[in-house]
Amino acid sequence: MQTNRQRHFYLRKALIIFLDMLLIALGLLISILLRFGENPSPGMTRHMMTVVRFSPVILGVSLFFLFVMGVYRVYWRFADMRDMLRIVLALSFATLTNLLINRVFKLKCTRIVLSLDGILSILFLISARFAWILIQDRLMVDKNNKNVRRALIIGAILGAVIAIVRATWDKNRETLRPGFGRSLLEVVNGICKLYLTVIRGTPVVVQLMIMYYIIFASSKNGVAVATLAFGLNSAAYVAEIIRSGIMSID
Repeated sequence: MQTNRQRHFYLRKALIIFLDMLLIALGLLISILLRFGENPSPGMTRHMMTVVRFSPVILGVSLFFLFVMGVYRVYWRFADMRDMLRIVLALSFATLTNLLINRVFKLKCTRIVLSLDGILSILFLISARFAWILIQDRLMVDKNNKNVRRALIIGAILGAVIAIVRATWDKNRETLRPGFGRSLLEVVNGICKLYLTVIRGTPVVVQLMIMYYIIFASSKNGVAVATLAFGLNSAAYVAEIIRSGIMSID
């Protein structure tokens, strides 16, 4: 019986690590597409292949710091704000280490791709754990006021993602080559821009009424609807704060 529990424990840990590596690899792929586009020039192709060859090092360094910071001490469903902070610190250190390795060994990897991959990896890993918590808890009210923190986390994560998309388009739209990557980024940027215009241009009370009486009219959990509404509202303002900060950097 004890052996089966240990086997189940290690299998779940291995699955969590595997999913995290997939999310980090996804962040790297998106970073490459955003930086080089669908049809890169021969010079950009060389830089892109350098990043691809460097990817095992990126994954290995990220996994090392995730272990060192104790991220895998708990399952996704039991993760709290301290575990989210460990992810931020671990992947921040991993990104700095990758940039240092790139500089010391003169690998000529694009620093923008490495930095953007670090940001996306943080967002993806935190989002995965937070989504799992939401699924497990079903946004039920408890005595610790977790719904307030959930609204803040929704706003922070969604706002950061929107800010990255908007800033990436604003900074690189003149240099991105035509192709699927540019078209996809343009469409997503348009959706984000429409979202910001609507959310920031309407009162939050109106948004609450629309969410409760129209979109989720059949829902009996008013607290969950309010949590989602406040999270979506705060995301619009968080996105503009982060985007303005990124755009101010030359």
